[in-house]
Amino acid sequence: MGGVREDRNGYFVQPTIFSGVTENMKIMKEEIFGPVVSIAKFKTEEEAIKAANSSKYGLAGAVHTNDLNTALRVSSALKAGTVWV
Repeated sequence: MGGVREDRNGYFVQPTIFSGVTENMKIMKEEIFGPVVSIAKFKTEEEAIKAANSSKYGLAGAVHTNDLNTALRVSSALKAGTVWV
């Protein structure tokens, strides 16, 4: 959804959502700076942590949950410069 290039100089795109992303896709391995989000499904907490930590960059991450214990456990396991809960 989105991804339309802005009509100006440079590499600017409108806010973009990529869904159905898998771990082996380039978009999951490299960080994009801009109004872009990639959505990948996972079945277990461990699978989500593994996928998040598979990037060699790890500048930032976020944990969205209603459970404080899950938030603390997962955010502590993420290898990222900044983690938002």
